[in-house]
Amino acid sequence: MFASILSISLLATSCFFVQEVEAVNRIFFPKVSAVVNEDAKEDWCLISFEKENSIVFKGWFWEEKEITNHAVSKRDILLRVKDSTGKMIKIYMLHKGKVRLYQS
Repeated sequence: MFASILSISLLATSCFFVQEVEAVNRIFFPKVSAVVNEDAKEDWCLISFEKENSIVFKGWFWEEKEITNHAVSKRDILLRVKDSTGKMIKIYMLHKGKVRLYQS
């Protein structure tokens, strides 16, 4: 009885620790976001991800990526993904209000 209560308590504490401690949460649930100014006059605009011009996907928990075009967006987005040398890898069409999942 005591062992099961101790196990449940330890599990709950661990879950809250991962959820509430930001440094630990970023390891298990990495998230990078960017906001695009839709009023830009250019056809293509560079997206900055939290003050960086690129995202490096490495680590155990970066297997699945998600790109979202928010529902209140004014239009669809054509997204070009390039590697570190500038070579285009993929092109995605994101319709407003849709989510796109992809794996590396």
